[in-house]
Amino acid sequence: MVRFKGQKSSLAEMDKSWGSMRFVYIQHASDPRIFSLDLLYKSPDWLKGQRGPDVSPYLQWYPIITFLQIAFDFSMATSVPIGCGHNYAPSSYIDAWIAITEPK
Repeated sequence: MVRFKGQKSSLAEMDKSWGSMRFVYIQHASDPRIFSLDLLYKSPDWLKGQRGPDVSPYLQWYPIITFLQIAFDFSMATSVPIGCGHNYAPSSYIDAWIAITEPK
């Protein structure tokens, strides 16, 4: 019923069985619109291990400071190059549209 997709992932790689309702959440690793108050006191999972292709390797977590940085980025999320932040490229979501509109 619900699937998540990043820039480089493909819905074709996932199980083909869908229910009658289909939802796809498209996420860019650098999209600041997806953040929480936890950033004030806890390092987020997206800064651990391998980072998304558009997350700077220089970004580090600091209590309060990282929250403020991401909050500022929130207001600038659509003024970044296409395919980054909250500026989604058609190539990032065309397969999602096909998957959710495909007849059963």
